[in-house]
Amino acid sequence: MKSKIIGGAVVITLVIAYFVSPWFQAKVRNVWDSIGNMRYGTAQRQQQGQSVGNADALAQQCRNNMAAIEAAKQAILDTRIVENPGAGVTFEEIRQRLGPRAQLTCPQTGEAYMLGSRTDNVSCSVGNNGTPTYTADDHIIHR
Repeated sequence: MKSKIIGGAVVITLVIAYFVSPWFQAKVRNVWDSIGNMRYGTAQRQQQGQSVGNADALAQQCRNNMAAIEAAKQAILDTRIVENPGAGVTFEEIRQRLGPRAQLTCPQTGEAYMLGSRTDNVSCSVGNNGTPTYTADDHIIHR
């Protein structure tokens, strides 16, 4: 009986703290989002037949690939400023710049990256997985 009273008092205290304190509300939302992100990410990876840690590693490898491709794309475009400023970059030019072992496809999906225009970052079809507080599984680079 005594433990039920103590438990009830703790629950009431937490509910009051939630409605009174914006800081506590933010913490509760962050924890709730994190739990949802973990469940979402785990379910998504299980559907794809991948282990949880492997998906994060593949996403990191994808981001590394995109960063290297983006750097090569910008270097190629910088050499074209005088001769042909409106020309785009091709995968063949990227491969020549990075070498024959350059990975031009996402390691998780096998799809080719999208090079975009001069002002667009190289992108992957996975992009942002929709997990706002968990970005380890996102396939997106920022400038």
